[in-house]
Amino acid sequence: MATTTQSDASRSDEYGIERTHADKPGPVEKVRERSPFVDHLLRMNDRYSGAGGNQYAAGITYYSVLAIFPLLMIAVATAATVLAARPDLFDQLQGRIAESVSGELGGTLNRVLETAVAQRGAMFGVGGLTALWSGLGWMGNLRIGISAMWGIDPNDGGGFVRT
Repeated sequence: MATTTQSDASRSDEYGIERTHADKPGPVEKVRERSPFVDHLLRMNDRYSGAGGNQYAAGITYYSVLAIFPLLMIAVATAATVLAARPDLFDQLQGRIAESVSGELGGTLNRVLETAVAQRGAMFGVGGLTALWSGLGWMGNLRIGISAMWGIDPNDGGGFVRT
């Protein structure tokens, strides 16, 4: 009698591997059978990992951190504008810096503060443009990551505003 190279479908597992006997369920499988909630959490984790969720989360985190710096520039420019409009507050802040930080460092910090107040318009411009650029990159990458996790095409047609 000739041997066959085809596997017996009745003895194949879900991966197509032929087994002589079924494996005994391990402790995780036993918990999954007893608790539908734990089974749901583990299936959710498998789907998240299978769809590349960690990579998308890392990319979104990168763009989130990148978007923080222009926002900080806008916040510093706003504070500089307030200080330029209130000279008494500006002088009070410089006095506090001189009291708190002695020596050359206090003078350096006061010069940095004066420069920030003098260059507040440039900080608004550069901060606003880079916030716009990094914010658009952040939204685009967030959209691509969420679309991939939901299993939909991120380029569904439509223009820039629609997508």
